[in-house]
Amino acid sequence: GWDSQVVSWAACDMWKKAKDIDPSFSAEATKSINTYTQYFPLVSEGFMRQLKQGDSFRIGCWIGTTTRCRFRKD
Repeated sequence: GWDSQVVSWAACDMWKKAKDIDPSFSAEATKSINTYTQYFPLVSEGFMRQLKQGDSFRIGCWIGTTTRCRFRKD
């Protein structure tokens, strides 16, 4: 569902940050990012929630971070 899909945005943010901090981790992080983008919500799911690509989005619960919306094509 939606909540488990948007968590992949935060995960990809952290892998990008890891690449920036430690370039030797780049290949592994890129592989993880490419894997988890398939779990991004669809554009239509964002539309139903009045969200569009690049909008700021707060992920609550124990994650507690703000990220940007990213969607897969329908």
